[in-house]
Amino acid sequence: MVTTRLNRLKITALCNAGFLLCVCTVSVATTESLDAYITRIKQRPAGKIEPFPSLNIPAPHHYSADNSRNPFRKGIDGSDFRPDLHRPKQPLEAYALDALRMGGSFYKNTPEKQIIMQAIIITPDNKAVAVKIGDYMGENYGEITKITDSSVELMETVHTHAGWEKRPTALEAKSQDN
Repeated sequence: MVTTRLNRLKITALCNAGFLLCVCTVSVATTESLDAYITRIKQRPAGKIEPFPSLNIPAPHHYSADNSRNPFRKGIDGSDFRPDLHRPKQPLEAYALDALRMGGSFYKNTPEKQIIMQAIIITPDNKAVAVKIGDYMGENYGEITKITDSSVELMETVHTHAGWEKRPTALEAKSQDN
C-alpha cells in the first residue's frame, strides 16, 4: 500500500514537471512573438499629426451695471425677501388682487385715541372687508403700506426665477360709472 502511494506521488510530480515545462516553452514562444511585433511596429514610419486649428478669441465685453441690482445678492439691501410662510393667512389673501376692488375709505378711532385711515375692500362675492396698514391681501403676500382716499398701496412679495422680490402695486378706487 505504501508502494502504491509512493508511485502515485512520483506520477503526480512527473506530470507537474511536464506541465511546467510546457508552460515555460509556450511562455517563451509568446514573449518572442510579442517582441517581434513590437519591433515591426517601431520600424514603421511615424505618422504626421496635424496642428490644432487656431482659436478665434472674441473681443472682451465690458459689463457695466450702472444702477442695476446685483444678481448675485439675495435682495436690494442684501436681505432675503422671503415672506413669512408660517403666518396665518388673512381672508383677502384668498383672492387675486385684480378680483378685489376698493369701495372707499374712512377714519377710525383706536382705543389708544389715535385716528387711523382704513379702506373698504369688496370681494368678488360682494362682501365688504375693512383693512388697515399692515394687513395682507392678494395672492402674492401683498402687505398694505398706505391708504389714501382713492387707493390702497401694497408691497407684494413675488417668487421669480431669481428668488423672492418685492414689487409695489396699488388697488385704485373706481367711480360708480365705471
